[in-house]
Amino acid sequence: MRTTLVTLLALLMTGCVTSNAVDFEGRDENVAFPTGRISFLIADAGPKDVGVRVESGGTDPSNRGWKLTLDGEVSRGEGSFDQRLAATETLQLHDVRYSGPSEARGRFALTAGSIHAHGHGFVNPHIAFDVFGGLAVSDMQVRVSGTQVTVPGGVAATTRVRDRTNRTALGPEVGVGMSIYPVPQARIYGRASYHFGVHAGDETELQRFEAGVSVEPAPGVSVFGAWRLWRYRADEGGSFHTDVEVDAQGPAFGLEFAF
Repeated sequence: MRTTLVTLLALLMTGCVTSNAVDFEGRDENVAFPTGRISFLIADAGPKDVGVRVESGGTDPSNRGWKLTLDGEVSRGEGSFDQRLAATETLQLHDVRYSGPSEARGRFALTAGSIHAHGHGFVNPHIAFDVFGGLAVSDMQVRVSGTQVTVPGGVAATTRVRDRTNRTALGPEVGVGMSIYPVPQARIYGRASYHFGVHAGDETELQRFEAGVSVEPAPGVSVFGAWRLWRYRADEGGSFHTDVEVDAQGPAFGLEFAF
């Protein structure tokens, strides 16, 4: 009789998967994003005196222009997370089902690459607005460790298990931005972009926000540092057996080469 009660209790705990399954949620505010960028000039009708003031002490409003470039970027961010599961909650990311009450822990690594056409329009020599669009790819890798409840031989057992999975998605990306040139070799910028990807019919979204400073110590070579926020969302499907939500933010840094 006692064994039967234990078995029923274990089945109740493991039988709540459908009604009490939770999404995978990862949060990390201390992620570093090493980044590499490359830019090829296609057309240039920009102002001749970017960052230079005229004799009157202000900028020349008639000195406007634009330029068009083909840009490429590759960046990666890695972070950790802790997700608390209540007694009636379960989480199944890939092949393993984690049961509460417990804490699922792990790491994620998100790599994003893009290539797009970039329009840079000057309002005056110090201020410019950006519009860009093209193709992007995102690859999310997740490793999770947590508690799993099983019923071998009619007796409930709790074990620590690990699982890992990934999803790569390809799709369009669009974005906007703004740049301020206080001096010719420095640029203060902000940008935001949205990437929609598809993998085997399953949808993925990546929103990227960034604000930083870029300095050009030598012609065609820039060093930049920024604060970045990535918001990743993936629907259930394929290797993901639940919806996946990851927010990662932290410092971004790298080099940009312009040709």
